[in-house]
Amino acid sequence: AFRGPADAERLRARLEEAGLRARVRQSGKVRLVLVSVRGSVRDADRVRGELAAMGLGRPILLEKKPVAEKTGGKGRRRSAP
Repeated sequence: AFRGPADAERLRARLEEAGLRARVRQSGKVRLVLVSVRGSVRDADRVRGELAAMGLGRPILLEKKPVAEKTGGKGRRRSAP
């Protein structure tokens, strides 16, 4: 989290240069830099490792949605158990 927009944008750009999907969201007087991860738990663990290697500490999980899986056939999806 940053108070100034320039610092938040610098971190967002750094994350995107590292191949991560990132965006800045304002929350009150601070700007949060959010990293989006789509995939498996293993993918999320890999991103956590990348953030730690960048010296960014431990991320905070804001939202977790179940992953939909393909059922075959006509492309219908169902929620994972």
